[in-house]
Order: sequence, then C-alpha cells, then structure tokens
Amino acid sequence: MPRASCCSSKSAAGLDHYNDVRILPRPFRSLLRDRVLACIDRHGNRHVHSLRQNVEQVFAEIDTEDFSEDVRRQYITGFMRFVNDLDASRGLSFRSVAPEIHEAVSAHCGGWDESYRYFGSTAALNDR
Repeated sequence: MPRASCCSSKSAAGLDHYNDVRILPRPFRSLLRDRVLACIDRHGNRHVHSLRQNVEQVFAEIDTEDFSEDVRRQYITGFMRFVNDLDASRGLSFRSVAPEIHEAVSAHCGGWDESYRYFGSTAALNDR
C-alpha cells in the first residue's frame, strides 16, 4: 500500500492509516470540514482568522492527496476491524460513542465489517 506524507504522525506508527482522515468517505469529510469551520466562526474572533485558513488548507491538502477508492476500502476495512478489537477488549461501543462516523462508514461500505483483526487470536497475546 502507498505511504502518504499527508497527516502522518510518529505517535501513530503501526496504525496503518487508521487515524488518517482520508479513509473517511468524502461526503463525511465535507460535513466534518463544515462543522469545524462553523465552530471556528462561532467561537472565533479576529485572532482566529489564521486558524481558519490553516484548517481550510489542511482539508484542501487532504482532498488533493486523497486515497483511491480501492485503497480507501482496504484501510476502512482495517479500521473497522481495529475498532471491533478495541470495543471487544475494552467493553466499549464505537457505534454509541461516534454514531455519525459509524453510520457514514457503514453506508459507504454497505455495512459494518463485524470481524476482528486480532481479538481472540493467540497472536494478539504474543504481541503484548
């Protein structure tokens, strides 16, 4: 899979782009962009003009360096399995915590992949 320079983080090493905003379907990213900018406009003052410009630039870069659809699907599938692992191991529910993201990803993929990446495997225990 291609390694992208956009939105990378050393603290996220090993997450295989699960934390990369580009895996989200474009319509959801547009909604996210609108909400972030609206929040800045609501709470901002004359000093946040540069913040707004920076946010707009980041979203423009994300759209410019977007994944192809086949790569996005591969990363989204990995993301769903990773989330399922976290939910199972911690007794959480991503669907309850982030319903809009869950719904957008599910709609884009034709449903949520309920399988796991590591949970329940002996490999996961050996990696600790």
